[in-house]
Amino acid sequence: ASETSAKTLAVAANLLLAALGTSMILSGARTSSEKVINRGVAVLTITAITRFVDIFGGLLKSGLAFIGTGLAFAALAYFINQGRKALIDSVKK
Repeated sequence: ASETSAKTLAVAANLLLAALGTSMILSGARTSSEKVINRGVAVLTITAITRFVDIFGGLLKSGLAFIGTGLAFAALAYFINQGRKALIDSVKK
């Protein structure tokens, strides 16, 4: 396979993972299943983290970039958790 087709397959796989995570979250919201919501959020989070490392992994060699990446991950985790909690609370009501 050529580099172009490999990149196309990678993008398609990432879109498929994003669709899977989103559908799990929506399904969990419809059925009031906290476990399914959490699994969907986990799929989206892991996909986002791996894409971030793939794109910016070369920058992690310097200490300042490593610290900045850690802070970005902490912010991402905070906002994902807040959204997850809000969705679960809205489903429980």
